Amino acid sequence: MKKIIAICMAALLLLAALPVSLVLADGAIEISGSADKTAACAGQEFTLTVSMANNPGLVGWNVQAIFDESAFELTAINFGTAFPASGLSKGPLKSPASVTFADFIAETDYVANGVLYTANFKVKADAADGVYEIALATKDNDLANFSDLAWSEFAVNFGKVAITVGHSYDNACDATCNACGASRDVAGHNTNAAYACQAGKCTECGADVAASAAHTYANACDADCDVCGETRTAGAHVYTNECDADCNECGETRVAPHKYTYACDAHCAICGELTNAEAAHKVGKVEAHEPDCHRDGNVEYWTCAYCGNVWLDEAMTQVSNKKSVVIPAKGGEVKHIEAKAATVDAEGNIEYWFCETCEQFWADEALTQLTNSKNVILPKLEPAPTQPDDTQAPTKPMGE
Repeated sequence: MKKIIAICMAALLLLAALPVSLVLADGAIEISGSADKTAACAGQEFTLTVSMANNPGLVGWNVQAIFDESAFELTAINFGTAFPASGLSKGPLKSPASVTFADFIAETDYVANGVLYTANFKVKADAADGVYEIALATKDNDLANFSDLAWSEFAVNFGKVAITVGHSYDNACDATCNACGASRDVAGHNTNAAYACQAGKCTECGADVAASAAHTYANACDADCDVCGETRTAGAHVYTNECDADCNECGETRVAPHKYTYACDAHCAICGELTNAEAAHKVGKVEAHEPDCHRDGNVEYWTCAYCGNVWLDEAMTQVSNKKSVVIPAKGGEVKHIEAKAATVDAEGNIEYWFCETCEQFWADEALTQLTNSKNVILPKLEPAPTQPDDTQAPTKPMGE
């Protein structure tokens, strides 16, 4: 074991004595770093992963992580699995944090790529807000620290990682820290809306922002906001009745004619207002008629052709009605005559009804279909023609 350690120490000393090469070129060894967080707040931890790519074959290397100790505390270094752990060593947990690999008794160069080591950091409680870089480099900036069994000279590209210290937010309207979740007080969104009653987008974060005030309208049926002029679907106009011409909400006028039940009505049938003062009845005289057995008669009267009102005098001072002017029919016994089929010897008749008093005929029981004595008679049937008698012997002609 002591022999191995001695060989490693000698090899490191030899590496330090080799010339420096800072040539960066395509195909160079890539030493890169990545962090599991790009932003961290006081007291938070993050992990730096240091990796190698484009390894041409090495038996020794040294990679350091240079960081600001006023902001970060290095708490642990853990070797990766790309190279044998037996050849790995690390320095103190301070900047520059150094990890070395040396195996100069190897039979072949190691061509592995991947994670060299990880470093655990903690943001100090008194770290000032800002962006801090963790730079990757090699000891004394000497690229001879990267060596193969042939002591070849290599170009190496070193990366770096930036960590933002302090609370971080997406924008001025974001109230929650992206790194630690801490809350802060923020002012309201600033919108591009011209009026408080208009929705808009926040000029800081682009969020859709609802209006902070309601639209203002003169009344329920006003369609345009008094502040911004935005149009809405307004409520319907409100009227007292069908012939009310002025909206009760906004006073807007409409054409709403009055309605009448009859042409002679002076008052509107909807609102009762006297709106047709010149209206007049169209009166005609109905002559008196005496009743008969089955038809009503009537007294002399006058009636309006529009409304049907009835008066007993031409001056229309004696109001009556259609029932009062009727003189009931006198009545008479109506007989039901059954239908009888006609024969060769006698006439028949259809079914009918007959009043002996007024000698009136009807074809229905309801006495609505008037007829007469001729129309109810069915004439005699014509006799059937005589057929020759086939049973008599034919007469022989004379002379036979």
